[in-house]
Amino acid sequence: MSYDEYYVKSVVRAIPDWPEPGVIFRDITPIFKDPKALRMVSDAFVQRYMDADITHIACIDARGFLIASIMAYQLQIPLVLVRKKGKLPG
Repeated sequence: MSYDEYYVKSVVRAIPDWPEPGVIFRDITPIFKDPKALRMVSDAFVQRYMDADITHIACIDARGFLIASIMAYQLQIPLVLVRKKGKLPG
């Protein structure tokens, strides 16, 4: 495991037994409070798709919007936000 991987994993919070017993929920919210971790994660995604033949990035609600917007900006491609029907107007 690289230093970056170790560092990011150390920032992610493990919440046992949520939403039900036996499940360990991985809360990525702390990544957004840690500029170093956020840079590592976003750079890793951008590097992965830098030479890919993609024209858009689609992402789901909440935290997906946060990482995907950084990727779309860095890759200079449009961002498509996917939400449940009726969640917001338009």
